[in-house]
Order: sequence, then C-alpha cells, then structure tokens
Amino acid sequence: MRDFLVGLGLVFAIEGLVLAGFPGFIKNRIQEMLEAPDGRLRVMGLISALIGLGIIFYARRSMG
Repeated sequence: MRDFLVGLGLVFAIEGLVLAGFPGFIKNRIQEMLEAPDGRLRVMGLISALIGLGIIFYARRSMG
C-alpha cells in the first residue's frame, strides 16, 4: 500500500509541475484529446498502461 501511495503522489506531483509550467501546451493537448476518436484514445491508454507496468516490473526486478 505504501508503494501505491508513493506512486500516486508522484503522479500528482509530476502532473502538477507540467500544468504549472506549460498551461498552454496542456490546453492544446486536451483539445486534441477531445477531438480524437475513442478508439485512438483507448489504444493510447493501453499502450501507456503497458509501458507503466513494464517500468514497474523492471524496477522491482532489477532493484529489489
């Protein structure tokens, strides 16, 4: 549970820094997402999830 909370905290911290540093960029990306077809977003979400799981697997395997 501790690792989950640390990971969640990192997500919020990184997202907050990106929003604070590049608000115009984020607005443009959100507009593009609203116009994108659902299938494309679904594929991008699955790819992101797989990359995240790969990073977690690698980190746990090589560092633990």
